[in-house]
Amino acid sequence: MSENQQYHSQMDNSTLYSGAQSFLSFLEKGVDPRTGTYSIRISMPEIAVNALAGPDIVLSLSFSAMQNVDLGLGVGWSWGTSRLTPVSKRLTLSNGETHLAVLSVDKIEFPDRKLPTFKAERLENAVLITFRSGRTERLERFDLNDPLSPYVPVEIRSPQGHTMRMAWTSFEGNAALSAVLDHDGRELLRVSRDTLAVTISVATSEGTMAAFKLNLSGDLVSSISLPTPENAAWVLGYHDGILQDARRSSFEVINQ
Repeated sequence: MSENQQYHSQMDNSTLYSGAQSFLSFLEKGVDPRTGTYSIRISMPEIAVNALAGPDIVLSLSFSAMQNVDLGLGVGWSWGTSRLTPVSKRLTLSNGETHLAVLSVDKIEFPDRKLPTFKAERLENAVLITFRSGRTERLERFDLNDPLSPYVPVEIRSPQGHTMRMAWTSFEGNAALSAVLDHDGRELLRVSRDTLAVTISVATSEGTMAAFKLNLSGDLVSSISLPTPENAAWVLGYHDGILQDARRSSFEVINQ
């Protein structure tokens, strides 16, 4: 069996508790045998933007042991959104593509790109990404005073012209997502943090906000609580600060 075959994310789509699937579609996890690092990806429910007129957006959270900074969600955790990082010359797209990106004053180039799956236009303090579908993402430099500051998505536009905006705030000098708004300014997602937890509230079809929490132990996520009456949760286990496993709150190990 090849290393690629050995390395795969195992999906647990079984019902966690009654109602949990309405808020957390599934949790993927896996261990790369080449590095021994543990990774997690959580897909959130699709957000109905502009009364279902779009643009469609499915946000995800992921944990990587290779990311040793706190982007507002706890060390190692990040949103699956597009991001251009001038320091590493790397463009990561929301569809999972990653490219070497050489940014200059008036253009952006991708020396290693094989297929033209998107177009990129250099703007003042921004980059406009256009996908084959006609969907566009406008990435703006987070800190205008820092030429090496990352570019994060601030507006996503559907082929039909419907828009969605993303608001960002600073957390320990890093760009942290704080809210997602539709064309009329209605809040679709809100992120807040205190010393105990990161709370992520998502708009439901009933017009209410469903909140789940990344519970913190220092700057590490110790558990993930779901918005259910049963207080369903995933409990994360660490050894010497390195994530080793994820367990249901019933303490059934799920990384085997």
